[in-house]
Amino acid sequence: MRLPVLKLIGLGLIAAFNPSTVLGQTTVAGDIAWDFSVVAVTENKKIRMSDFDGQILILDFFSYWCRHCQTSAPDLETNVRKYFEDRGGNIDGLPVTVLSINLESNNLPKTEAFIQEYGVALAANDFTGIGSNAWQQFGAKYIPHFVIINGVSGSHTHQQWEVLLSRSGYQGAGAMRSLVDSIRRQALAEPVITAQPSGTAIEAGKGFELSISVQSDEPVSYQWRLDGLPIEGATEASYEVPCGQAFHSGGYSVVVSGGGSFSVESEVAAVQVNPSTASDARLMNLSTRGLCLGGDQILIPGFVIVGSDVKKLLIRAVGPTLGAPPFSLTGALADPKMTLRQWNASTGEFEDSAENDNWISNPNADEIRSMTATLGGFALASDLDSALLVDLDQGQYTVTAEGFQGGTGLSMVELYDADPTAGDAHLTNISNRGFAGEGSSVMIPGFVVSDAGPRTFLIRVIGPTLRAPPFHVSGTLGDPQLSVFRRETGGTDQFLFGNDNWMDNPDSDQTVLQSQQLGAFVLDPESKDAALVITLPPGAYTVVGSSAVPGETGVVLVEVYVVP
Repeated sequence: MRLPVLKLIGLGLIAAFNPSTVLGQTTVAGDIAWDFSVVAVTENKKIRMSDFDGQILILDFFSYWCRHCQTSAPDLETNVRKYFEDRGGNIDGLPVTVLSINLESNNLPKTEAFIQEYGVALAANDFTGIGSNAWQQFGAKYIPHFVIINGVSGSHTHQQWEVLLSRSGYQGAGAMRSLVDSIRRQALAEPVITAQPSGTAIEAGKGFELSISVQSDEPVSYQWRLDGLPIEGATEASYEVPCGQAFHSGGYSVVVSGGGSFSVESEVAAVQVNPSTASDARLMNLSTRGLCLGGDQILIPGFVIVGSDVKKLLIRAVGPTLGAPPFSLTGALADPKMTLRQWNASTGEFEDSAENDNWISNPNADEIRSMTATLGGFALASDLDSALLVDLDQGQYTVTAEGFQGGTGLSMVELYDADPTAGDAHLTNISNRGFAGEGSSVMIPGFVVSDAGPRTFLIRVIGPTLRAPPFHVSGTLGDPQLSVFRRETGGTDQFLFGNDNWMDNPDSDQTVLQSQQLGAFVLDPESKDAALVITLPPGAYTVVGSSAVPGETGVVLVEVYVVP
């Protein structure tokens, strides 16, 4: 039987007589729906509301000739039903079903065509009219009419079978999804820690990892703490320190937070980082990449040789090769010129010891080429790069790299220990002064620790102190920061440590002590220079010197001292 209808042209909806108001059985939002049954369109099988126990049920009452039904049906299927299906349910993972209920008993082929055209996934017929279990109880006057029913038991927001919506006219997918997401699961208990983090004791330079296992009915977040203070960026179930130092010692815990205000803190795991076993590890190689400008902004690496024997070093100032494959860096220095200088204690000045403009012009160019290959250095692609292979006595040296005839650009100065096992002479301190820019123009000194074992270093990145007496260097960085990376297998760089202002470091007293013992100039406690004392195992490392202030550039001095 077809329901009596009246087309209301002004409202554009279809009015239908509904006896539920007369019978006093209207179910409205906030009421508990009573079980109803309808007949599936395809299987001629009864579908009951109770069949959707544990689900959120959306009813869509329609007829094929209703033009508003023709508009709302495809949006409901695509942007509500399919939306929740793709996401595995609502915000709490509760399954959502859309049941479209046809009220038109005449011309069933047109109803079937409606279902096919608009992608209706689940459809049923309700033709009983007066006494009907579905259409009757919601007191609807127009179609399309929509009902949302919570079929989930134990929800802490709504009772099972509670009606959230009973409304004629489509408000859109957003409103429907918002109501569906308002239905939440049973109130969740606090997360439970099933495995606590375990403490450990290691030697400095070795890594450690702490982890926790948590049982929770919902996603949780983590915040690791050291001695009660949050550790920046430590927000996973595990916390790894790849290269432990004395300042990593202490009590570690993790706060696990769930939804709302639920949180629980783990037991404290004690970590002790002890001094490493003494070794004879040496600094082997030095490389510095930076922007070579003019005046105080040229690239000036420095190093110290100690021991009674002569030390053979391969020194290179690379520019044009950096611009060629595989490096392909833009703005490479076209023609670097290198000058090696040695400190003369009698005159109190650095004096020229050797120089080179184009490496191929060296009398020992063939030996430079073969030594480069022996030491694992990349081949120089241009004759305009500079190189020296020299035997040096103990002393303090600098290598000045500048552009020929005032040229500027990106350059790299390399220092290779060409006979690491010969005699007792070795590198003990390295430094680099130059311009620290942004992006590829940051200051990046690198060095290698030999295989003999771990070694402790004082690393400093200095800007403000260079500006003050007795140095008076102009254009220095006002707030330098340092970052230490380790080259891993496969060529990736792993971040190990960082420091902005040296007095903020947990063991700044060690920085002061080691600076005094090594004879390094004193840093003002109020300065924004960066420094730390760390123990590093054998491997290749880089120290990135840059500004902590976005956009700031200037001159910095990067120093690496071997701590006796």
